[in-house]
Amino acid sequence: MNPSLIEQILQSGDESLLIDALQHIPAAVEIKNESMKNLFINRFGCELMGYQQTDIIGKNSLSFIPPSYHQEFKESTKKLFSDKKSKRITRLLDSDGSVHIIMSNINVSRVNGTEYSYHVWFDITDFPEIFDLTRQKTELNESRKPISGKLRSMYRDMMFKYLVTDENFKDGHLSLLNMSVHLNIPQKYISHIINTELGIGFCDYVNYLRLRHFNEIKLHSENNIYTRESIAEKCGFSSHATFYRAQKKFQNQDLSFSL
Repeated sequence: MNPSLIEQILQSGDESLLIDALQHIPAAVEIKNESMKNLFINRFGCELMGYQQTDIIGKNSLSFIPPSYHQEFKESTKKLFSDKKSKRITRLLDSDGSVHIIMSNINVSRVNGTEYSYHVWFDITDFPEIFDLTRQKTELNESRKPISGKLRSMYRDMMFKYLVTDENFKDGHLSLLNMSVHLNIPQKYISHIINTELGIGFCDYVNYLRLRHFNEIKLHSENNIYTRESIAEKCGFSSHATFYRAQKKFQNQDLSFSL
């Protein structure tokens, strides 16, 4: 998307031409003002978010983000309008609660005295390698945040129950974001607790739990009729590559630790 072209169309006053053109771009496109008010989103963006256009246009973007991330979103928006452009890989929680990994390219331009941000999103959730890398990057950025002892203990118990006792590690769509939203625990605290207590990141810990469950299943002879790949999938591994990478990483470890 060329911001200068959008500026020319807006300045010409023929907004219908712009709207018609953006509807057919094979990516999610959104236009917001400096107050984060949604001015436009094309049909691909609506499909990705899981809402109708009438549910999005005119509303503040914070309406579609969990309250625990409002301050972070405000700060990133402020930085965006200061820098005038941004490229990022982030997460999107759609109307059904599914988490998408999106890659966005954002530009800010001034049109008739008003600044607008132009967003183009690409859904890259189906690329497991990128998915894993983005989660690890978030953990590294957020793991240094402090947390009180009492709150840490409470969050630790909640995380253990969710991941281990309730076996949500077997959910192939599990992510730091949807766990954070479900437990109402900020991502930074989940990452911090796992990093400091186990010495590994969130993604590695989840894959460790999946690998441990895989090894437990393989011990029972009645399960020998299943392939390794099918068992790995039942344990929550999103791809064969992720499974084999976890095997290599933990093959020489005791695998006896837990939160």
